[in-house]
Amino acid sequence: MLNKEQQDLQDKIISFTESKESGFFGVIGGGGTGKTFTVTQSIDVEKAIFLGATNKVVNVLKSNLNDNNNYNATVKTIDSFLRFNIKKDHNNKTVITYKPPALKDIPEIIVIDEISLINNNHFQHLYKLKGKRKFILIGDNKQIPPIEDDYVRDENGFKVSKIFTELDYSFELTQQNRQDVKSDNLTQ
Repeated sequence: MLNKEQQDLQDKIISFTESKESGFFGVIGGGGTGKTFTVTQSIDVEKAIFLGATNKVVNVLKSNLNDNNNYNATVKTIDSFLRFNIKKDHNNKTVITYKPPALKDIPEIIVIDEISLINNNHFQHLYKLKGKRKFILIGDNKQIPPIEDDYVRDENGFKVSKIFTELDYSFELTQQNRQDVKSDNLTQ
């Protein structure tokens, strides 16, 4: 069941995914506000690919999708999607390469969870797809960005992942939905 705020978000997501527009749609909010749950309830998961910055994020995404009977959803790390490769060259220097999939092999919707973890290198590769695919970017803009030499600040002066400054549309969820079971047990 979606609350009123989540229903409003669902309407915006459906409007965005059914439009001819592409770009970055941000779903912003703290933990427990139902960002990922609402997104998975609002799109045809078979027309999407779900990406996470880490294996842990991917496992949580898979669990969330499976809990909602979306067993056929494609879920990968960003590195796997971008075909990250690391090797040593002839001077024993580390060489990192990416080879994103061909556009024809990328679903029309790209959902990325925990976008605060996206580093600038990943951002640059994903940004190249911005005008060609619909992105639904899920995250908490109050989280500390990845440690890098290059960072940006939001309108309030806080360090954020660059991707938060590039959103074409955004919707912020504020209502906390997650219950703290341990706290409930302590009060009994």
